[in-house]
Amino acid sequence: MSSIANEIEQTLAVKEHLAEEILINKQAIADFEKKIQTNAKALQHVEKGLEKKSWTFFGDMFIKLPTKKTQELIENEQDLLEEKIEISKQVIQKDRLRLQQLESKKDLHGFNLTGMTATDMYNNNK
Repeated sequence: MSSIANEIEQTLAVKEHLAEEILINKQAIADFEKKIQTNAKALQHVEKGLEKKSWTFFGDMFIKLPTKKTQELIENEQDLLEEKIEISKQVIQKDRLRLQQLESKKDLHGFNLTGMTATDMYNNNK
């Protein structure tokens, strides 16, 4: 394989990898936001509760904890999820910039293809 073809193949592989990373991080953000919504509902329920202790699901078991502690744990998880969303957004931004840099390479962008003119199409059909 020629060096140009090899370079094109490598660039396309990098582009594909960056695009996959962007999609993975977008899905992670969606999952984190869904968890935040679930936690917000749980916080509302805990705040309304008059009980001193509440059942909480952690990992693979239920634990009865003081309601204040449960509320604190949910709030801490909310903060952690917000941080993860911000990190994912930063990674997406970095990957998008890198992808744009690769797209703007003159020698590889679109394989240097040019459109056909009307004359070319007419001559090609003869």
